[in-house]
Amino acid sequence: MAVFSFQALGAALVHQSVETESRMTSFGRIQFYSTNLPQEVRRSIDSIKIKKNWPQKGRIQFENVTFKYRQGLPFVLKDVSFDLKGGEKIGVCGRTGAGKSSLLFALFRLVELDPKLQPQMIDSKTGLTIESDPNEEPNKGKILIDGKDISKIDLSRVRKSIAIIPQDPTLFTGTLRYNLDIAGKCNDDRIWEVLQMVEMRDVISAFPLGLDTQVAEGGSNFSTGQRQLICFGRAILNNCRIVVMDEATASVDVETDAKIQKTIREQFIDKTVIIIAHRLNTIMNSDRIMVMDQGRVAEIGKPQVLQQRPNSLFNALSNSLNKK
Repeated sequence: MAVFSFQALGAALVHQSVETESRMTSFGRIQFYSTNLPQEVRRSIDSIKIKKNWPQKGRIQFENVTFKYRQGLPFVLKDVSFDLKGGEKIGVCGRTGAGKSSLLFALFRLVELDPKLQPQMIDSKTGLTIESDPNEEPNKGKILIDGKDISKIDLSRVRKSIAIIPQDPTLFTGTLRYNLDIAGKCNDDRIWEVLQMVEMRDVISAFPLGLDTQVAEGGSNFSTGQRQLICFGRAILNNCRIVVMDEATASVDVETDAKIQKTIREQFIDKTVIIIAHRLNTIMNSDRIMVMDQGRVAEIGKPQVLQQRPNSLFNALSNSLNKK
């Protein structure tokens, strides 16, 4: 019996030793990334001062924007140029991988166009800085908002100036009031007014605690459509001049989609709105439509005009979806 117990103990110790070694490897990786994760550059060396009410018009200009996500990868946007007037509504469409969402990465500066602002990459094995290949073509181009180069503006200020409504609506643990007005700038009357605009007032009023209702982790106590409408309410309360919708209606039912389209028409009338489209019918009322193809702007124009062109990519996309 003693021999058996000793053998069992020995086996357990060997197993525990292997487990510990395996977990220490994972711990080492976590420790490495916690201390060596590339940091975003908050402010450019040649940064510029802007007014408190910037942007006032919401004009967006892309000038020859070309970028890849990191060194060694192919370019996802190639010489992209367009000019959106303040208050204009534009729908962006294209096949999977055409570069639609990459436009937002550039706009939010998740990838920097200026090589001087790109974070240094660290080799996870050696801990040394990965030197860029001098023969590799760098990211380039400019993005202007109301005539100001956003690479020269404080990063947090750039992102605060743009409201985004993603495909997967994000709610945070906390009260409904906090989720709608994270900055705490609006009074309850204004919040209820906005809930009425997005047709969520009756739903929230039915909760005993109203705006003090606690949101479960990930917003699991709300349906996908309700979470999306709450995100729209948040965007209205933020009152940004620029609103971006990244396939925001892709996961909602037809009824919620109709409510969202109504909100866009009525509440974002003076905003610049970029709509990355999943359903082409959701962008047919846009002022213009931009079709992306292989990282380039293939065509841009009024939806009715593009539909009437026999060789239009937009026309081809519409026909292919209608056949499904």
